[in-house]
Amino acid sequence: MFDSLVHNPQIFAQSRNIIFTLTIVKPTTLIISALLLTQLPLQPATALPLQPTIAIAQSNPTAADYIAQGDAKYKSGDNAGAIGDYNRALAIDAQNTEAYTSRGIAKSTAEDKPGAIQDFDKAIALNPRIAELYNIRAVTKYESGAKQAAIADYDRAIELKPELALAYLGRSIAKYEFNDKKGSIQDMKKAAELFKQQGNTDFYQKAMNYLKMLQNE
Repeated sequence: MFDSLVHNPQIFAQSRNIIFTLTIVKPTTLIISALLLTQLPLQPATALPLQPTIAIAQSNPTAADYIAQGDAKYKSGDNAGAIGDYNRALAIDAQNTEAYTSRGIAKSTAEDKPGAIQDFDKAIALNPRIAELYNIRAVTKYESGAKQAAIADYDRAIELKPELALAYLGRSIAKYEFNDKKGSIQDMKKAAELFKQQGNTDFYQKAMNYLKMLQNE
């Protein structure tokens, strides 16, 4: 049952791991998608082997250099090292949205949810019309227990980008927590519809599975 997934702390903690994928489309355009892993059962996370650090060849490295090095460390499982490089990037460019976002992601992975939210706040202040930033912050707020605030962020993400399927999925789960079964079902239906339209068969199936559980309660 959906209720057992949401309210079982061990299962829920495993099923709500977060993967953040950063894609730079243009030098000044950041697209961020937060993928919620909802397939059960999941195995406990294992540390990834550390990879060699990218060598910064320039005598005067740029913020982008440190961000690239931080990304490599983050992908290897070295959160602390990644955060250190994002800090260096921000020391060079204090208005760098990508650095704040990447550092927030690393902090969230390290279970520093308040620190992650602060970084996402700064990223949103710099770029208030990127829907994916609100979606990432919503996921992190939900994880930290601020579920009503998470719904507000999902609302804003959907307002800015109505085709953002992940925002409907996340809002559906949050609404269920407030016993809004009707709203939860509506959002899950919309998420499934969008995932199907966008060719995301994996998440379409996940959304349909959740929808069946909701409707059969």
